[in-house]
Amino acid sequence: MRSPKYPPDADGWVKVEMQLDVEENACSYVLSFGPRIEVLAPPSLRTAVIQSAKALLAVYQAVEE
Repeated sequence: MRSPKYPPDADGWVKVEMQLDVEENACSYVLSFGPRIEVLAPPSLRTAVIQSAKALLAVYQAVEE
């Protein structure tokens, strides 16, 4: 991960750029940050993270029922 090119925004978020060779590994890496990270691009990785998060949520919602 490179040093941030951009200063923190008003909410304290910092935009960073990362290069990961395998999208599945990138998805796992992103998910390890929980709500402290948001994928802006590429759209395919953002979609993969959203789908994985929804699947995880479904597991925990089923346990609580």
